[in-house]
Amino acid sequence: MRSNIFLLGNSPVLLELIINHFNSNEFANKIFVLEDDIYKVQNIKNLEPTLLKVISFDEGHQLISNKENNPKLYIGVSSTPIKRFNVYESFTQENTTFPNIYQKSAKLSNYCKIYKGSYFGEYTTIEPNSEIGEFCFIQSHSHIGHDSKIGKFSILGGSVTINGGCKIEDFCLIGSAVTIINNKIIGKGSVIQAGTCITKDIPPFSFVHGNPCKILPIEFLGKDFANIKKI
Repeated sequence: MRSNIFLLGNSPVLLELIINHFNSNEFANKIFVLEDDIYKVQNIKNLEPTLLKVISFDEGHQLISNKENNPKLYIGVSSTPIKRFNVYESFTQENTTFPNIYQKSAKLSNYCKIYKGSYFGEYTTIEPNSEIGEFCFIQSHSHIGHDSKIGKFSILGGSVTINGGCKIEDFCLIGSAVTIINNKIIGKGSVIQAGTCITKDIPPFSFVHGNPCKILPIEFLGKDFANIKKI
């Protein structure tokens, strides 16, 4: 039975992937995009006006609460882990499923473990014995080395390299082109600035920047990031 697809918040790369799946496989009855930002709504409508139905988050809640819809949900929000988590929290119902979704060029080992609700971008690679937690968002050309673990709701920018044996705890935000050398731990809720090379363990709730890297408390980035401590 084909399901209705709901994209929770606009993500251009994810939306294009869903549209391509729809056109090639007809794997859905309808595609709904939930978005409250007027500017983003207009941009979405310009893409595929006959294929997509753009609705507000409130309208989406009403549709998804109807158990006859049998919906599949994809979280498009990927700016910060806490925003991604908050979207998930507002749509946890018995009748919903959160599938993983992959670009065709993504290479995932047969011997890694992938939990629900994650996105894997173009040319991402996941090596054996690695584990990807729920609702991660891994952007293009990023690499997860063998025996590594990525915690739930973590977001990796493009061209991130996580070498073997690393542990990225829950709710981390790793900027583009970050390199983490072997066997390092990134503590829960930490933010790593783009281009940083991590050569030591990072405490939970840290903001890390520069080369050599400097560690600041997460409060340095403001309350929107510091609120991760409440989860």
